Amino acid sequence: MKQAIGRVYYHMVNKHLQHYFVAQSFLTRLPVPESATYSDTQIGRSALYYPLVGLLIGLILGLVSWGLSFANPLAVASFVTILWVAITGALHLDGLADTADAWLGGHGDKERIFAIMKDPRSGTAGVTSICLLLILKVTTLSVLIEQSEWLLIILLPVIARLGTLALLFFLPLAKNTGLAYTVKNNLPFDESYFLLVLISIILLILSPLTFIFSVLLLYLLAQMMKKEIGGITGDTLGASIEIIESMALLFSVLIIA
Repeated sequence: MKQAIGRVYYHMVNKHLQHYFVAQSFLTRLPVPESATYSDTQIGRSALYYPLVGLLIGLILGLVSWGLSFANPLAVASFVTILWVAITGALHLDGLADTADAWLGGHGDKERIFAIMKDPRSGTAGVTSICLLLILKVTTLSVLIEQSEWLLIILLPVIARLGTLALLFFLPLAKNTGLAYTVKNNLPFDESYFLLVLISIILLILSPLTFIFSVLLLYLLAQMMKKEIGGITGDTLGASIEIIESMALLFSVLIIA
């Protein structure tokens, strides 16, 4: 009997770990156990673990910031921002650049917007958006480090990736291809709703003002996505992560001041 329970427990833990590692492989460049292929079901369920991946990122950034807090805050913030980009492999920055180029260059034409998004080259709008966002991250991070706001640094990646889960849950797809299509079509409805509510309550307790601001910003981004392209794509999901992280950093600095 104990052996049977043990096997069931092992398989449950192993299944959760597999889904988590799928999420980590999609959202970061951190190493995961090798897997030849991921099933559509695994890809869909991996979205449930996006906030947990965000927590891992936040813990790394928070610990590094705290460990280097004896040094110049601006220098530490610069290093932490570089580390931030390295952990994510600039995946979300690429989505931001593609979205900026497409939305500004598409002039409201949905087909042209999608065509620009597919172009691997980055235009002026894309490069400028990345530069401005990184400057914003460095300067605002330096203030949080100077003020020893370690919890905020840890929570911001969680908030941004919870936002990704929310967009997948609430918004329609802009096109019927790509990773976002696979994730959304295999996303467990009940479990997603439960996690969105549970993690939102936790974040609301830990950092109420920043979380409320992030929710309002996410709502505005969602409305823009629906208006411009009719829903979400992988690029807009990546862009939303970067926008929420950077603007929540700025908001946090302003309320601290």
